[in-house]
Amino acid sequence: IKVGLDELCTTLEMQRELGTSDSLAEDFDAIARFLDDEEPCFVLVRLRDKALTVPDAEASDWGVIAWTPDEAPRKKRMAITAARARMKEELAEIGLRQYCATA
Repeated sequence: IKVGLDELCTTLEMQRELGTSDSLAEDFDAIARFLDDEEPCFVLVRLRDKALTVPDAEASDWGVIAWTPDEAPRKKRMAITAARARMKEELAEIGLRQYCATA
C-alpha cells in the first residue's frame, strides 16, 4: 500500500494498492517500479509471505518503507518526515517494523 501526501502536503492519503506475490523479493521489485524520484511516500508491506522470508513474521506484521528521494521538493521531504512519527503512532497496534530507503 503506497501512502503519500495530498496536494497541500498536509494529509497522508492512500495512493495505490499493489497485490502481493509469493515472496517479499518479488514484492520489493514491484514496489521499486512504482516509486517516483520526486515523490516521497510510505509503502506498507506485509512481512509474512509464502516463502517465509521473515521467519518470525506473524500474519499481522507490516513493514514500513519510508521513501524520501533527494530529488523531491524540500517541502515534501520535510512533510513526509514529520508525518513518519504520526503514522508510526497511528499504526502501533499492528506489529509495525520501520525501514528507510534511499535511491
